[in-house]
Amino acid sequence: MKAKPENVSATLYNIVCSTNRELPVKKVAELYGLSGIALNKLLVEWGIQYKRERYYLAVPYHGMGYTKVVCTTYTVDTDTGSFRRDTSYLKWTLKGRKFLFEELEKRGYHRLPVRPDVETRTRDHYRRREYYD
Repeated sequence: MKAKPENVSATLYNIVCSTNRELPVKKVAELYGLSGIALNKLLVEWGIQYKRERYYLAVPYHGMGYTKVVCTTYTVDTDTGSFRRDTSYLKWTLKGRKFLFEELEKRGYHRLPVRPDVETRTRDHYRRREYYD
């Protein structure tokens, strides 16, 4: 079992809470100390999404702008040759992430505290000291 982190970096927090890009559920889950798999299971249990080969948003939440379906194509190599395979998955919009935050908080899940990012060190900081007699 993975150790639960004690806090979240400020960079991750800012990306998840304010970027307009669509993000996978894994990024939201990290703010709560969960894995993407665990959060997906909770969303299925709560009736927000369901799974049929991939996750789909449940009907009551369709058309609300919470998610975007992303389609990708990749190549699979086998002994007899290679073939292309298409797959699709959900990514959560900013509006959808805010909805998830509300649902998680309502059900007793709280965000991990935000820690300040480690400052970037200058090259001089790492320069080896030379000692002369």
